[in-house]
Amino acid sequence: MRLLARLLPIVAAIGLIPVAPAQAAVPPFINDLTRAYLSNPQTGLVFDVPDASTERTAPIRAWSFHGERNQQWEIKWLGEYYTIGARHSGLCLDVINGNPADGTRVWQWHCYGGDAQLWKAEVHTVDRYGYSTFRLVNKGSGKCLEIPGGVQPHGAVLGIRECHGGANQEWRQGNFLSQPVGSQVIDARGWAIHVGAPTWMWAFHGGADQEMNAWPVANSWATRFRFRHSGLCLGLAQRGAANGTAVVQVRCDLADQFQQWMPEPMAADRFGQPVHRYRNVGSGKCLDRWIHDQPPGARLVQWECHRDWNQQWRFA
Repeated sequence: MRLLARLLPIVAAIGLIPVAPAQAAVPPFINDLTRAYLSNPQTGLVFDVPDASTERTAPIRAWSFHGERNQQWEIKWLGEYYTIGARHSGLCLDVINGNPADGTRVWQWHCYGGDAQLWKAEVHTVDRYGYSTFRLVNKGSGKCLEIPGGVQPHGAVLGIRECHGGANQEWRQGNFLSQPVGSQVIDARGWAIHVGAPTWMWAFHGGADQEMNAWPVANSWATRFRFRHSGLCLGLAQRGAANGTAVVQVRCDLADQFQQWMPEPMAADRFGQPVHRYRNVGSGKCLDRWIHDQPPGARLVQWECHRDWNQQWRFA
């Protein structure tokens, strides 16, 4: 099913079938994706624990993406339901006191697996690539997690309300390549799905053209990054070895060293989470944000490896 969902946009691009019939949708939560960011598609705001608090009772809010560990979540599948835990604290998304009333807020609380912490993911919509957004239904209350007051409030504490299908009850999950500086992520320019399509840095919105899967290379520390929307991998234009060679989408090939990236620890953030540079195995040069472009829209290239901020990356 997932393979079909990834093939659909390629086939559709040559005019054979329409894009993303509903039956092609993958599950709203992918059960083998245990660490992810959770975001609202309409705003790009993500689940966030304010000030990276590790206290029980700290609220969960909708906040701009910055990618640190207090915006990363451990998703554990328990069969029909999931628990959702904050990576920085180890505490779980919980309905305050299990209160089922509309408007009850959520906070982080020690994980015990009770109904106030159990969430069912139900398909909300299906995007043009066959991937589902979802709503999160709390087992204890039967109500949906939402941004109170609609999709605009930045900093609003999340709460529960009767499920109504509105945009403020719509969510998605994903993994992204970002930099510790700023709030931008690697993005497929113009949602392009063809081989050779350029990549750049862009404001986080959490769509499939920003979401990536990381695949380890057998018998190596290297990894490959694959865009979810196109099924193509992050590689070098024409397998070039020169400084400034564009980083583009390429057809995934297990044997191609020019789409293999070796993580090299550079630093650690305030949670001790490693920040890496990525050295291309084929060329020996590093993934680089071209600093002469104005953000957003800075091109991705390879360059001689150094320790500056524009070669530092976080994948989560």
